[in-house]
Amino acid sequence: MLNKTKWILLFSVATMLSTPIFADITVTVYSIKDPKKSLGTITFKDDLYGLVIQPNLHGLSAGMHGIHVHEHDRCDEGGNKAGGHYDPKNTQQHLGPFNTEGHLGDLPAIYVDDRGASIHPVLAPRLQERDMYGHSIIIHEGNDNYSDFPKPMGGGGNRIACAVIPKKITS
Repeated sequence: MLNKTKWILLFSVATMLSTPIFADITVTVYSIKDPKKSLGTITFKDDLYGLVIQPNLHGLSAGMHGIHVHEHDRCDEGGNKAGGHYDPKNTQQHLGPFNTEGHLGDLPAIYVDDRGASIHPVLAPRLQERDMYGHSIIIHEGNDNYSDFPKPMGGGGNRIACAVIPKKITS
């Protein structure tokens, strides 16, 4: 029969082995107009089908909002220091989150209800958590048509919110 110490040791090892290697990424989203004002969080989690994006946002205008991964991990200067959409293969094409010919920065638009809350998850099938480090997330004032026509970069309008995903620290 195992004594108490051995049971604790076995339980500890079993717990460590069942813990995922990668933790979810949760970032705080801030208003572009008032960079100290938190609008909530977004959590990114790997899934069998891609990257699940779980917003927990408040204080946004109702309707659909374009959301993108941007090149740099910065939100200053009205979100402009975030740079352009994340495009590691230099496709220079804005074709949406499901088209494999376009850049990787396009995410599915988020829905904001009449109370200003966004809580419904979306799926980015071409991304994984590891792709997110060292970038920023920008939310636009309007919806995204995933095209460069009639307006470039989806026509989502002004940048209204931003979150930084810092570079991953490895030891």
